[in-house]
Parts: sequence; structure tokens; C-alpha cells
Amino acid sequence: MDRVTKLTVILGEQLRAAKPASGVKIPCQCGKTVSIIKMYRCHHCGIYYCRTCGIEHFGEDKTGLVGNSLTNIKG
Repeated sequence: MDRVTKLTVILGEQLRAAKPASGVKIPCQCGKTVSIIKMYRCHHCGIYYCRTCGIEHFGEDKTGLVGNSLTNIKG
């Protein structure tokens, strides 16, 4: 399976899990199930990441937090 197809499948699974309510927990690629309001979404690929995977995907900022390239769902 190529990278784009894999990301499309992951995003589809995440969005199906998130539809019932905003407080629902959805799976991250690492296997953790996290509340959607505590996840980060990439503006480029659309995939949701837990904090640990977000740091891995985007890097850390100067304070050691998740980098500026992603947005927490809460704002």
C-alpha cells in the first residue's frame, strides 16, 4: 500500500470514529486511543496525532512543546 493510500485509510477510520460526538476517543497511528479534543491535526495530511506522535511528526518548539505546524482541536 502506498503512503497516500495508507494516510487516506487512517484518516477515514479517524473521521468515522469521530462522527458521533466531539468527546469521542479516536485511535492514533501508534495505537493509543485519545479524546479528539486532546489530539493534534496536521493541516497538510489531515491525520490526527496524540501529543507523542505530534512531536515526532512536527518536532518540538523552543519550549519542548508540540511544534507550531499543528493545531489542537480545542483551538
